[in-house]
Amino acid sequence: KMTLSYTLVSDASMAATRALGIAFRMDAKTLETYKGYGIDLNTASGGKNADCLPVPSVFLIRTDGTIAWVHSE
Repeated sequence: KMTLSYTLVSDASMAATRALGIAFRMDAKTLETYKGYGIDLNTASGGKNADCLPVPSVFLIRTDGTIAWVHSE
């Protein structure tokens, strides 16, 4: 809907997130809490991920593919 001056990527399967070491697996109690709020990770990810979320992170990648800056909490 909007024109961006940068590339925004998505990782519904969490493959890249896991490879980068920024995925965390949620325990059963937390998953049930999320479902109580109407949040179903499996449905939200198109059936590709049922129990993981990414650690909030920002990667600035130069046009040559090198990483210029990373912030992760």
